[in-house]
Amino acid sequence: MKNPEKAGKVAIIAIIGLFMTMSFVGCATSKQLMAVQEQANQAMQKADAAMKAAEEAKSMTSQESQKAEQAAAKAEEAAGRSGKAADRAEMAADKAEKAADGAEMAADRAEKAADKSEAMANKSEAIFMHKMKK
Repeated sequence: MKNPEKAGKVAIIAIIGLFMTMSFVGCATSKQLMAVQEQANQAMQKADAAMKAAEEAKSMTSQESQKAEQAAAKAEEAAGRSGKAADRAEMAADKAEKAADGAEMAADRAEKAADKSEAMANKSEAIFMHKMKK
């Protein structure tokens, strides 16, 4: 048995049970003593089996706990990566919006320049026509 304290407790309980049995029965026959000994042995075997099962369960729980911790770490890492990707996408969207604003302003300036050029051309034509008529 791996835990001597529990084995000692079980043995003490078995001995107390034996003495209590003897005190109620009086003098026990060897057959009765053998039966009590057999019951004590069976109780010890059951305790050993229960202890082994508990140790196996503890080992399996520890392994599953490690797997769960690894999965949680991977999930946290993936969340960090997706957060960074979202930040980059937001920055790209901001840059695109600024570029669109700049393009719109350039288009407005080009339109004003074209209007000004047209007005100058019309004015030049008017002056030319006016001089031609003279």
